[in-house]
Amino acid sequence: MTTSTIPTNGHCNSLREPVRAGLARNAALLGVLGVAYAIVRGLTAGDLAVVTENAGAIIDLQHALGFPK
Repeated sequence: MTTSTIPTNGHCNSLREPVRAGLARNAALLGVLGVAYAIVRGLTAGDLAVVTENAGAIIDLQHALGFPK
């Protein structure tokens, strides 16, 4: 006789915990990326030449990686 792994109270917490952990990890990553973006954006604010140069470098990298144009 086998036992069921699903709780009898109608809640399936064992499946929700990994989802919550994934959501928390993604939210933390998004927060870190947002702060990094704000710092970089603040460093280049008002300097159009630097922004244009960085954009060109990003486009060159995308082409080198084979991203579609």
